[in-house]
Amino acid sequence: MTEEFIILSSGLLLKYNGTSSNAVVPDGVKKIAKSAFSGKNNIRSVILPPSVTDIADFAFFKCISLASAVIPDSVENIGDFAFSGCENLDSVNIPVRLKSIRNFVFSGCEKLSAVSIPYGTVSIGNFAFSSCFALTSVTIPETVVTISENAFSGCSNLSSVTVPDKFYNSIDTIFADTPWLKDRHNRQASSFKLYGRCQHCGGEFKGFFTQKCSRCGRNKDY
Repeated sequence: MTEEFIILSSGLLLKYNGTSSNAVVPDGVKKIAKSAFSGKNNIRSVILPPSVTDIADFAFFKCISLASAVIPDSVENIGDFAFSGCENLDSVNIPVRLKSIRNFVFSGCEKLSAVSIPYGTVSIGNFAFSSCFALTSVTIPETVVTISENAFSGCSNLSSVTVPDKFYNSIDTIFADTPWLKDRHNRQASSFKLYGRCQHCGGEFKGFFTQKCSRCGRNKDY
């Protein structure tokens, strides 16, 4: 008989071999090992006990049927690609003790429609939420000091964003290919044109015969 959970005496859940669609991890498990559930397409939900503090890289990578993951607030680390490719994941809670949202951790979670980033989060990694097509809004708290490139790129329905002003110069890469960024640029360009400035950067036009932006060098095109 195949053991459902392979758990070491240290509290490391090394591998899940179960066939149930609802995986309830036993209390006492402290860490989910690298790729422990990866590719387990039968799993629809997973519940982790409050004893878990660490979820390693690729732990739930490409669990394509996984729709719900209950992650306790005891978790302090979730590794790179941990839930990447869980294309049916529509519900997940980010633990309040998690300071760093790692690279690609929720990328490709196509049905993830809402996410709450807790106050106290410090960093958001590369492509952390990229291609989360159902995501419509996100609020980033002031405690975040670093957001890496393409963190929310390709979120094709992301239309509402609250982000601290300190990231103003980085939003083009952080939110690339999102309707929110496109709308922001359109509104900004309209505002600049209203006041006779360059619609691309807001710089002033100089020159008598050919007016050229003193900031970005583009010719006046309106």
